Amino acid sequence: MLLNERLEELSAQGRLAVIQSTPARVAHRRAKKDRERWIEVTGWEDEGDTWTVSLCSAHGTYIKEAVSGEEGRTRPSLSELLGVSCTCVELDVLSILPPEADGSV
Repeated sequence: MLLNERLEELSAQGRLAVIQSTPARVAHRRAKKDRERWIEVTGWEDEGDTWTVSLCSAHGTYIKEAVSGEEGRTRPSLSELLGVSCTCVELDVLSILPPEADGSV
């Protein structure tokens, strides 16, 4: 299946539940525990060798890890859902939802 088709499917599903363990990069200052969060694919653009993917997520979601999976610390990750290795090379926060819009999965 083409990546574009898979992104279309994920986008149509809306909010996707993910479980995130404390990432290695913050483990020295955060409690080690699993947290339920959500991500939603809201847009994408094929830029040749790279893709730009727009996500909406629950507050507190570790986005870099939600993309890569960080060796299984986020399941499912965008990488796992797409079936390809993904790395966040640039991260731009476009807006922040008010708390009442965050909701649950």
